[in-house]
Amino acid sequence: MYPGSLLWALWLLWLLLACTVAAQKTAAAVAATSTDVAACPERCICPKRRVGDKFSKVKCGGLDKPVMYLSEIPLVQLSNFTGVTFLDLSSNVIAALPTNAIPILTLQKLDLTKNLISIIQDGAFRGTPNLKILTLTDNKLRNISQGMFEGLFSLEQL
Repeated sequence: MYPGSLLWALWLLWLLLACTVAAQKTAAAVAATSTDVAACPERCICPKRRVGDKFSKVKCGGLDKPVMYLSEIPLVQLSNFTGVTFLDLSSNVIAALPTNAIPILTLQKLDLTKNLISIIQDGAFRGTPNLKILTLTDNKLRNISQGMFEGLFSLEQL
């Protein structure tokens, strides 16, 4: 065997190893991205900023595309988001908030600006005991009852 062919064989082996490692890293990155996208609710954007393995901010609907507007709060999808501290539902066409509308115990800030909200059922915020900031600007509220804000033990700004 020639000395040059041994170097050539070692170089090919190194190249094969480098390609395998690169392929594994790419597959892991694609899997992580797929998981991130799958974890974010439909018609929502979840910025990469996270607390542990959970999103801290979620923006749903109102993305300057009428097809993206939400007419109601996606309860089933949002109930899985236990780590969310800021939920932005602004610029949608949400008209009413039912009882226990947002069951996210960790939520601290909720933006419902520029919707069509005219009805807030008593206990609508019961599932958000840590909510500190609630923004309801530019809605169609006419009547406010004390029961609407039931469960808002930490509210600092309305």
